[in-house]
Amino acid sequence: MKLATLSLVSGLAIILTGCTSKELTRSKAKQLIEASDLYKPIKRRVNLSNNEISEIIKSGYATFGGIGIRRAAVTDTGRQYFDNVSGMMGGFGGPALTPFSVLLAKAMKPIVTEVTGITGDEVSTKTVDYKWQWDARDQPEEVKRLIPSLAAVHDDSVKLKLYDDGWRPQFPPE
Repeated sequence: MKLATLSLVSGLAIILTGCTSKELTRSKAKQLIEASDLYKPIKRRVNLSNNEISEIIKSGYATFGGIGIRRAAVTDTGRQYFDNVSGMMGGFGGPALTPFSVLLAKAMKPIVTEVTGITGDEVSTKTVDYKWQWDARDQPEEVKRLIPSLAAVHDDSVKLKLYDDGWRPQFPPE
C-alpha cells in the first residue's frame, strides 16, 4: 500500500512539475502564436503584386476611375470576392503611386507552418523565429487563382514573455 501511495504521489509531482514548466518548446510557441488575436479568422487586407492587380482588373473584378490620378475600385462583379480594392496609379498607365491591396470578402487567418528557432539568454524573454502563410483553404478557387501570393510562406519573429501564468506573445502594435 505504501508503494502504491508513493507511486501516486511521485506521478502527481511529475505531472504538476511538467504543467508549471518554464521551458518554451517549439510546439508550445506555435500554439501560443496561433492562439493570439492576430491569428484569428477575420476579413483580411492582402497586399497585391502588379501582376495580381492586373489580373483582377482583367477579370472584371476591379477597375480604375478618376482623372489624372486613378484609384482602384471594386466592381459589382468583384464584390463576390472582395469588399474593397485600394491603390492609386498615375494617369495614362503611369506608375503605381500607392501599393495595391484587397479586403477579402471571406474571413481568413494566418497559420504557423514552422517554428525555426527560439533564442534568448534571459529566462523570462525569448525571441521565436517562425514561418507562416495564409490559410486560404476556404477561399474561393477564383481568389486563389487571382492572388497566388496567398500561398507564399513568410518569415517572422515575435518576442514571448514569461508571466506568472505562462508565456505570452508580445506582438508589436499594428
